[in-house]
Amino acid sequence: MKNKNIWDELQVQKASVRARIGACGEDHGSLRSLTEWLQRELDCESKYNALMDEAKQLIAERSEPVARTTSAEPEVSQKQTGANTWTFAGLPKSERGRVARLAFFEQQRKKGKTYKKVGRIYYKNGDGNVQGITFSSYNESNGTWFLNLKIDGFQDAILLCQIGPRSIRAVYLPRTIFQKYGNQLSRDHKGMVKFNIRREGEKFVLDVPQPVGPVDVTTYADPEVLECHRIELE
Repeated sequence: MKNKNIWDELQVQKASVRARIGACGEDHGSLRSLTEWLQRELDCESKYNALMDEAKQLIAERSEPVARTTSAEPEVSQKQTGANTWTFAGLPKSERGRVARLAFFEQQRKKGKTYKKVGRIYYKNGDGNVQGITFSSYNESNGTWFLNLKIDGFQDAILLCQIGPRSIRAVYLPRTIFQKYGNQLSRDHKGMVKFNIRREGEKFVLDVPQPVGPVDVTTYADPEVLECHRIELE
């Protein structure tokens, strides 16, 4: 089977799985299995898109330069190329979180949800809850995301976890998690509570110190992969 046919078939299967998820009802076992498959497919799609971007860049590097007739065109072309080839690893640390939050807020806007900024990385949603929205690059050496938020500065946490060169997934930790495990989570002298999220296969796990231990938070992970866009390059 040719690669294109494989990709087309995958899209057909994705549509079928989405339809079956909607029809699962109370069949939690089937719902869990289908959701895990969809998460794997979305990860695969993100990797595929990233590889296509890299392939386009490699082709562009070997292509003959296009003749330009105005002095403004080279600047526009350079900005477009940069917008297609940047990665989180290549951004200043101060910019990574901003880029990730822009993608998250765009997704929320399409869902009709609104946020009002009340702190550097703290936002009040339409229900009046303060949510800490923080970003972490993926640590390939130990397969974790490390995040932190100010103690008592939020009610819910939204952890934006990098999963690809330019993509993220959001893990929502509601206040019930903090009511149950908040006292066990690590804290520092600056008043920050620490979150250590790691991937176990298709699961997202919150590392809570003993005697609690790892807590499966996969159910709080948004299955949608968000492709991020860097609007301002200067």
